[in-house]
Amino acid sequence: MAIQKTEAINSYGIKFEEGQDAVLIISMTTSWDDPDDNDLPMSKTTTREIKKNSQTTTYDEDTGAPIHSETPTDVSGESQMIQDICAIIWA
Repeated sequence: MAIQKTEAINSYGIKFEEGQDAVLIISMTTSWDDPDDNDLPMSKTTTREIKKNSQTTTYDEDTGAPIHSETPTDVSGESQMIQDICAIIWA
């Protein structure tokens, strides 16, 4: 039998800071299991943040001066629940 990977959201929270966009914090557990393998199941819990915008810094080729830019975070690959929460907190 093949290894089966399962992901589950444990909790989420919303962080607010004065004058900044809200940040979604997600805690999730990823599990791997194979009934034919005695060393499994195995699981790992992670926490990650999703921000409204991603910041990128590039440098001017002539002067070396930093150029800062922001692009909206693409949440289209996230679950519908996460997309909905992001839409609400970033409205």
